[in-house]
Amino acid sequence: MECVMRIIALFLFMTLTAPAWGQKSAELGWLGGAGDTTCSKWNSLRAKKASTLAIELKSWVLGFVSGVNNAPNANRFISSFNEKDVLMRVNSYCHDHKTDLLVQATIVAVTDMLTAPSNQNIKQQQ
Repeated sequence: MECVMRIIALFLFMTLTAPAWGQKSAELGWLGGAGDTTCSKWNSLRAKKASTLAIELKSWVLGFVSGVNNAPNANRFISSFNEKDVLMRVNSYCHDHKTDLLVQATIVAVTDMLTAPSNQNIKQQQ
């Protein structure tokens, strides 16, 4: 439960500081890895599913979510979700927020899975 509260707190922090996210990541401080990729880049690379970078970004997203899910004291919130559920949420966010970063989309996906009924995908929520 403590881990869930940390995720929610992180999400709220990011929401409240959203104007700062519009800046380049170098201006925000250190952010390493593929999470620094823009949603626009994610969208274009996802269209080329076989590209090496698209596979790397997908792996980063799934690794981030797996890490959150398996953190100490985590409640294994994604036990009833699958890879497709995660990627649908990231794709949906990036479609609507092209200038945001992939890390933002992934945190929003995690937060959504924390609050969504089991195995509920994006299309069912709309």
